[in-house]
Amino acid sequence: MAEIHSITVYLGATIPKNPIYVDAVRKLGRLMAAHGLTLVFGGSKEGTMEILADEILHNGGKAGRRYFHGQPSRRIPVSGPDGDGCRP
Repeated sequence: MAEIHSITVYLGATIPKNPIYVDAVRKLGRLMAAHGLTLVFGGSKEGTMEILADEILHNGGKAGRRYFHGQPSRRIPVSGPDGDGCRP
């Protein structure tokens, strides 16, 4: 069986009113970082998507945005708490 290195996650660009969803997103970020999984996402860097990317980066993980609009994908840096952007 192939080993998984990256996961694509689709989340909203808003912050939910119920904090249970934000807590779940943060927990997912910690788990992904702990297991060495890279987050690959497209779209905005806002709301729960931003929370997930920041949580992963804050915990030593990797995250990067890619756009898939009929073009070959290209990496767009994501700012982390340390300001060094996404890591390949």
